[in-house]
Amino acid sequence: ATQQQMLKQFEGENVFQGRVIEVHIGTLTSDQAFTFTDWTAEMKAKASICISEDETLIESLEIARDRIQIMIEKGMDNEKQMLQGLVDKANNRIQELKTGIKSALKPDASAKYYAEVVIDLDEIAEPMIADPDVNNEDPSRR
Repeated sequence: ATQQQMLKQFEGENVFQGRVIEVHIGTLTSDQAFTFTDWTAEMKAKASICISEDETLIESLEIARDRIQIMIEKGMDNEKQMLQGLVDKANNRIQELKTGIKSALKPDASAKYYAEVVIDLDEIAEPMIADPDVNNEDPSRR
């Protein structure tokens, strides 16, 4: 449904193909935002990043940290304590955000974009499945 909206806005042109995409959904946690960054990959973007507000990034980091902590408590860390290292990194980043030392990523004020796509989430009535264009003569568009 989101792909249909983008293609409709740009008369069938896939404005994501071959580009780096910024997904501006500042209030969605990383689990929720993944749907949109995954969508850009399906539309053949080179890469995408989700721009979050500081509070949302803190919430996402806390969710991830707590999940990893459960794994540690179940004895899943290795002898190098890799998982504990991830918990420590999450805690450090949370502190940077809370103290204002280092805020979440933000676009440059002078950023110029090839296109801006606005998705109306109210238009999404039901889930849709991907329909790759496997018969396209151009292999880069399959």
